[in-house]
Amino acid sequence: MKKILLIAWITVFLLPGCDKDKDTLSSAERPDARLNKVLDEYKELLTGAEWGWKAVLYPGGGSRYSFHFNFSENDRVKMLSDINSTTAVEEYESTYRLRAMQQPSLLFDTYSYLHILSDPDETKSGGDRGQGRYSDFEFRFINAGENTIELTGNYNGSKLILERATQEEALYHMESIAATINAFEKLNSFSTYFKRMKLGNKTYDIAANTVFRTITFNYYEGAVPRSFTSEYYYAGGDIVLLNPFTDGDLTINSLQDVAFNSAANEITVKVNNSSGRIQEATTPVRVNAFAGRSFYTDPPNGSYAVSISGFTAEGKEDAFDLFSIEDYYFLVYWPRFGEVPGNEKPTGEIVDLFGFILYNEAEQRPEIGYGPALKTNITNDGRVVFIQVDEFGETPEQARPMVAATVEQLVIPEGYYVIPTVEGGYDLVSAKDARTWISFF
Repeated sequence: MKKILLIAWITVFLLPGCDKDKDTLSSAERPDARLNKVLDEYKELLTGAEWGWKAVLYPGGGSRYSFHFNFSENDRVKMLSDINSTTAVEEYESTYRLRAMQQPSLLFDTYSYLHILSDPDETKSGGDRGQGRYSDFEFRFINAGENTIELTGNYNGSKLILERATQEEALYHMESIAATINAFEKLNSFSTYFKRMKLGNKTYDIAANTVFRTITFNYYEGAVPRSFTSEYYYAGGDIVLLNPFTDGDLTINSLQDVAFNSAANEITVKVNNSSGRIQEATTPVRVNAFAGRSFYTDPPNGSYAVSISGFTAEGKEDAFDLFSIEDYYFLVYWPRFGEVPGNEKPTGEIVDLFGFILYNEAEQRPEIGYGPALKTNITNDGRVVFIQVDEFGETPEQARPMVAATVEQLVIPEGYYVIPTVEGGYDLVSAKDARTWISFF
């Protein structure tokens, strides 16, 4: 088939001037006929790919996602996507249309895997509330040829690149991506906070957000703690970093041949033909001796730090069911908060607050409800250890089991490793076994 150019579309509106009355134009010369011919050619191109189209979508919100499309002449399209391991293997069928807008456009006009990334419900894709991943499901043609089609989203400017698939790609491309997703996301089932990556003589603590597709390498350069974060995407059996990570003589562009070894409970990878593995770890690569003091003297909000769901234990968020507490809003850690109010004999001692913040519906505002008064000790190796010395407020009967469980965990004698996060907050990780942690921002 000849290469399709947008010139055909332009000439519909930029016909040279002539003296003939419009009514004398032949049916083939009419603008609507020319337009329909262009749209028909696009449809013929889309449906003419025997093995469909492999595609890459670049949402306006960042990252990239792989798709496989099979367009039929009855305006139906079947698709797979690497949004998750399920969408990569379970084919979804919806409808599409070719339509004249400001430019010829391809519209996926019923809900599909593409719509997940645009869904305003942030729980669908992990994007922003009301916007999702700032992606599109209506695209205008930019360039179209026999083997490659380039489109741009009509609303958020997402880029969608289609390449004619081979038989092998149609059979195995998304299948291999699904296997890689399944293997790498085993990180989420590791019971310890620390995930240790060993690669030759290099050792890193890695953290991956498998929803936003970011990977962070925590390591040391001499005595200086370093952290590097990049978005990533899947390409067959590999995980490709959008921004390569360099540490001395090592540059990591991708993690290749990603697989999960269930017997050893580890993820195996290759980097530049060198074998590596990712395993659970109960301590950081090295304890950051300064992070604990920083958390105490300069918390994320200037005076205090906030945690929404409290402790995560063995990978379970809100391990102590804080959201079942009546009017519960969030937790606050407030160093040097003040004296404990209501003491019959004020001591003048300044204590730290670990407060359960409740939402006052009548006054439409949050307020401090109750919680332990603490002393915070910073050990020589940088751990924070909390000691309860009193209590703020009175804990209601309904909340006592959840509060008691939280406080019991908070004051473990081993204390917590303090890990700065890329978002500017801190994770406090149990120094007892690294299986329990709490995130503050």
